[in-house]
Amino acid sequence: MKKKILALSCLLAVTTAWADDAQEAPAFSEASTLSALIERIPGASVTIPWLPETIVHRYDSTRFDADKSMVDVHHLYGQWCKAKSGKILQPRDHNCTFLKSSLGCAVGELQYPGLNSDFERGFKDAASASGTRVQTGWEGAAWLLSRNVVMNLLFNSKGPQQAAIVGGLQRCIDERNALVTAMAFVSIDGNHDLLFLDERGYEAIARRGAELSKLAAEKKKEEAAQKKAQDVAKVAALGAGDIVIHLKDRRRGMVVEMKPPLAQIQWDRGYGTKTVEWNRLEELQPEKSR
Repeated sequence: MKKKILALSCLLAVTTAWADDAQEAPAFSEASTLSALIERIPGASVTIPWLPETIVHRYDSTRFDADKSMVDVHHLYGQWCKAKSGKILQPRDHNCTFLKSSLGCAVGELQYPGLNSDFERGFKDAASASGTRVQTGWEGAAWLLSRNVVMNLLFNSKGPQQAAIVGGLQRCIDERNALVTAMAFVSIDGNHDLLFLDERGYEAIARRGAELSKLAAEKKKEEAAQKKAQDVAKVAALGAGDIVIHLKDRRRGMVVEMKPPLAQIQWDRGYGTKTVEWNRLEELQPEKSR
């Protein structure tokens, strides 16, 4: 019963918030252009040469509020998207992060420095040639709770320790899942900037990032293979009497005979019990010197 009362109270709060917003400014309509949205966001458009297919809007620094600005922009964008018969894309996977004291799931798409998403990689690579300092998200802005209480309730399946936060990337999609417009919170040289991208502009950044992500994955795989080969070589250099550790269960044993890629090991099973087995070299590592 208490949960139902809480849910009803939250819905009333959302309705009140929407009513207040409606009084502050005229509602968006199906015919509302992107310019109509941008006009309601404090700041001015700027030209960034390395983002030729992107509208960049720089938020007014004198109006910036670390606890409110991102939420306000997100809410405004959501109203515009809904008026265009769209909805904010909400991924189901990899869209949550641990905050200082709770688990936060993004309303929109989670983007923060170091996440290494395709979008972040593509954005940072586009800026690299110019030497511009960039990051995803807004510098100086805290992880923010969404003002959308209904979304908070949907995410709040694990109780008060889970919260909805404003994601750094917001994609408005239509009923066919086609992109209407994408908006991203980014920082360029420490400013609080918004990127507005059409399908072509978004795909250019995301595709660029996807290629870099693929190269990074291949490099990581190659490095892992090299390390494994080096580790195997260290074990292969051992001789009879040397001590090794089994990587899986941390057993301690002594080398009896080496026949790469195998080694015959006498394992100490405890209580004076010993067994002799053949093991693959990649399953073993030399005991570290004490």
